[in-house]
Amino acid sequence: MKNIIVVGDYSRDDFTSVAKILKGRFEFFFLEYFDESYVINTAYTKWGKAIYWKDYKNAFELIDNVQPSLVLYYFIESFNHLALNVACKFRGIKTFHLEHGIRYYEIQRYYNQSHDSQIESPIWDKLKKLGELGKIKSRIKGRLFYHNTTKNLPGEYKEFLEDYFKIRKAKNIFETFEQVKSPLRIADQYISFSPEIYKFHKQSDHLPDNYPVSFIGCPSFDYLADCMQKAPEAKDIIFVDNAFESQDLFGWTKEIKKQFLLQLVALSQKLNKKLYIKAHPYSRAEVYADIRDSDCGSLIYCDEDFKHAILSSAIVIGFYSTLLMPLMALPYTTCFSLEMHPKAPGIKLSSFLVNTGAIEEVVGWDELELKIR
Repeated sequence: MKNIIVVGDYSRDDFTSVAKILKGRFEFFFLEYFDESYVINTAYTKWGKAIYWKDYKNAFELIDNVQPSLVLYYFIESFNHLALNVACKFRGIKTFHLEHGIRYYEIQRYYNQSHDSQIESPIWDKLKKLGELGKIKSRIKGRLFYHNTTKNLPGEYKEFLEDYFKIRKAKNIFETFEQVKSPLRIADQYISFSPEIYKFHKQSDHLPDNYPVSFIGCPSFDYLADCMQKAPEAKDIIFVDNAFESQDLFGWTKEIKKQFLLQLVALSQKLNKKLYIKAHPYSRAEVYADIRDSDCGSLIYCDEDFKHAILSSAIVIGFYSTLLMPLMALPYTTCFSLEMHPKAPGIKLSSFLVNTGAIEEVVGWDELELKIR
């Protein structure tokens, strides 16, 4: 059986869906973290095994150990992602970029302009962010992976990684991608949801019109195919959350998010509707601590609960999320995107969804109540 390395945050179930679908046809190896202490969800063990950057001196040692027939990336963003990608190109191992979510170039530009362009910070700031000094050893080993790979590459491959390191040290990821146009930075082939979403990668990754790409829709949402017919009494509300508070975006904090959710539950109760909250995997549990399962509100984490919520609901609200796409496509849902941020961003974040005509923008609580009555 052939081996596939999947590079992405496999603590999230949606990053393991390809292994779930293809289990038994390939052996899957998940790669993202320096060591096992970073893993917060072990559900991936049903579909494959994890490997860690700290266990390999360089990309060639990793390749020789795992013997992958291909490497599947959700993102090529970190230094080690790139080192492995370049080593694969040198060895002739095919690399693929698999779409994970909806992408919009102007939002990505806004995100990155809102953050410091330097990736380095004072050493004690780094230690504070780490939280545990015990993680430093594995992080050092993981960081050496890139430099050791660079040393073991010849000619243009080595020069590329040396030049990239200098650029990335001085710029954020968006600025770096704007400047670096080498094909060594990108995967050999793209697997995207649709031509419209692929436009983001064409612009961000400087792809020519004839670059290899396959369009496959969203197979990870196939389990929702039997939700096309709603229950006759369906009237409730699904809220698809985003983890803005965990990223310090648009003025969101944990406390503000908690108050927002309570206000959303209260509004649903006032309208005699139940609110189903699809929790975001990057939001911490304490954000949802005040939400208790009741006739008024319920948290959703698993697929079966989500399907039940869909069949019971006629209204969908959210900010902007990949998960909104299948809900917007259902014939019986009315969908609203919330432009209701504590600190208004410089752009309408959901405009690219609103432009489809399948979702309507809402800018305040009074308008939301009026729309969902």
